[in-house]
Amino acid sequence: MRSALIRRVAEGREVSLLCAGFGVALFLWWRLLGIPMPATLGRMLPAAWLLAALLAPRGKGPSPGVLLPLPLLSLCILTLWGSGRLVLLVGSAACLAGLAPVLLHTVRSRAGLLRALVPLAVPIVSLPLFSGDEPYNLAMAESLVRDGDLSIDNNLRQLDSHARVTPFYADLEGGVSHTQPLFPLLLLPGLPLGIPGVRAISLLIALMGAAVIGRMVRESGGGSSGQAWGLAALLLFPGISILGMAYPGWAATLLLAGGVWLGWQRRLSLPLLFVICVLMAALKIRFAPLALGLGLLWLLDRGSGRLRMLFACVGLLLLVLLVDRFLLGGRFVWARYLNAGTVRVIVYRTLDPRWLAWIALAPLGLILDAEQGLLFRAPWILLAPVGLFLQWRKDRRLALWLLVPAALYVLSIVVWLPREWHGAPTPAGRLLVPLVPLLIVTGARSLESGRGRALIALSVLISSLNLLFPGLRLNHADGSDVLVGMIEESTGLHYTRLLPSVVRPQASCLILWSVACAAALIAVCRKRRDLAALSLAGAALIGVGASARQTSLEAEDATGSQRFGGELFPASPDPFVRTLWFGSPERLLRLSDPLDRLILPQDMLAGGSGSLRVRAVSYSPDPDVRWGLSIDDGDSSRVVFFRSEPLPPPSWAVWVRAGRGDRRDLAGAYAGPGNLRDTLISLSFDPGAERLVISAVSDPGPGSRTGSPDPEEGIYLDRLDVR
Repeated sequence: MRSALIRRVAEGREVSLLCAGFGVALFLWWRLLGIPMPATLGRMLPAAWLLAALLAPRGKGPSPGVLLPLPLLSLCILTLWGSGRLVLLVGSAACLAGLAPVLLHTVRSRAGLLRALVPLAVPIVSLPLFSGDEPYNLAMAESLVRDGDLSIDNNLRQLDSHARVTPFYADLEGGVSHTQPLFPLLLLPGLPLGIPGVRAISLLIALMGAAVIGRMVRESGGGSSGQAWGLAALLLFPGISILGMAYPGWAATLLLAGGVWLGWQRRLSLPLLFVICVLMAALKIRFAPLALGLGLLWLLDRGSGRLRMLFACVGLLLLVLLVDRFLLGGRFVWARYLNAGTVRVIVYRTLDPRWLAWIALAPLGLILDAEQGLLFRAPWILLAPVGLFLQWRKDRRLALWLLVPAALYVLSIVVWLPREWHGAPTPAGRLLVPLVPLLIVTGARSLESGRGRALIALSVLISSLNLLFPGLRLNHADGSDVLVGMIEESTGLHYTRLLPSVVRPQASCLILWSVACAAALIAVCRKRRDLAALSLAGAALIGVGASARQTSLEAEDATGSQRFGGELFPASPDPFVRTLWFGSPERLLRLSDPLDRLILPQDMLAGGSGSLRVRAVSYSPDPDVRWGLSIDDGDSSRVVFFRSEPLPPPSWAVWVRAGRGDRRDLAGAYAGPGNLRDTLISLSFDPGAERLVISAVSDPGPGSRTGSPDPEEGIYLDRLDVR
């Protein structure tokens, strides 16, 4: 009788029992082995499994053969945690990724999207760093409540009575901040609870956006998979990039998804369109192209009354601009965007040849850049082109409503921010969250046709890694990825030089990865089931290439055994410090002290012909002081003195700042090592040398100089190639 009772209680709850069992086992295993972070991940991961057990619906779910392999594998990996941080990262990510079948089982139940998200809510809200625009948004929310104004320079007292927010570098005088008040107003209900409360509100906003996207998938032919795709919108890149963080990206995505859904069903009236568009622009002017896309599509639907509606839309737009100009003092649009200076910048800068090169490179970076591009964080985006084609054939109307706003938004990003499209050092993919509706609907259409399951599985694992370790999303636009750096440190292999970068663009690398991306896309189109095998083969090929002899070195990547002294320039990794550099924005390695050394080891020199090419900059504000590069191969040393030329300022800066009639040289206004032209130096060395020691010397030599050198003068190394 007891066994019958147990069987009745357990009937239909196999998934819950397995989840609860693994949650307890993981908790005990974590403490038994002394795995690091027992108070955070050691509790959050078991708690996620236990919550999933409580919320999983009764009934048939994933079989143990589907549910158990990844969790058990994660325990095996975590057993080796003493091998390094990389093992801890991979083991923890595999453990969380193992929840995916349970969450997909849960999301199909009543209120399934909310129930599926609850087990992950704690790490989503609590683990990300408080960074980027979050302090500004929270300070603005507090200012609205406590001070009754829009000045944020005396706020954040809700968190710390001594806290202050320094003005953003682009803030204008008169209290005109780049932070607009609409999104902070939405955060007010969570303000009494501080950062966790504000992030909980952001998570709810994202949840509503995902619900609308899921319904769109369901009504466009996705059937019961709509809820699952709503969950995917939240937990896959780029949606997970700012999930639960105090950024307005998901609020704009909610408005976009609602506008697309209503427009697709011909239920979008002019007043409702007006409200959606105004709210989008009020969240952030950056989202105005999304509103423009919705407006253009709505006008195309008007038929014979199109011209009359166009005049109505223009009239409403003028009304908004006049209200801002005369009732609000122009603080939202006119002060920043509709003034003569901004218009001149847009026109002249966009036509500048140097800027056009960055604009042309930016779309490639959106996909391929190893630091900020989507391919390495969301391989599932390869489903989008195939899915868009299938969606176009099935329902051209929905495809247009999804594609046009997204295309205008991307175009505005790459034209206005061709060097800052990534938004670094804030989370990778932050600016691309409004692309989620397009990616999700087209991804669903592609997967429905039997394509891309391996890409989805790989993306789930990557998203799990970034959810548990949010610091991996934060790069500094310096050409090196945080995770890749950890892999290099753990394995001793050199992967960074094999990955594409728009900060350090190499034509051969970009072409190779473009071809590889095209090949993977063809495999998806042809429903190739050996895609996973091809991926493994590609990874092995990259590993072989990384283990090959290193013949080049980006000086700023030099490790502790290669570099003695010296300092990175600029010292701050924040890419905003490099925004006014005319050339490449990558960081440099400064050698100025007589004891500063860069050492190239024998394994890098082996097989070379005895020639070293160095890209460097020599800088001194004193025209009588020369700096040179010294190379010592053990038997002899050579010194080459040189002075680098300043890069000419871009033509748009001359026209905008100096005026069309005054073409004075503006180089002096931007003097510094970052705006000097790289000098290419060739030096010979003994091919049999065990190492090369590279240092900087000044003329007539550091020993004969009196006083301290200028804080910035010296030799700045960029790249070294052994030939």
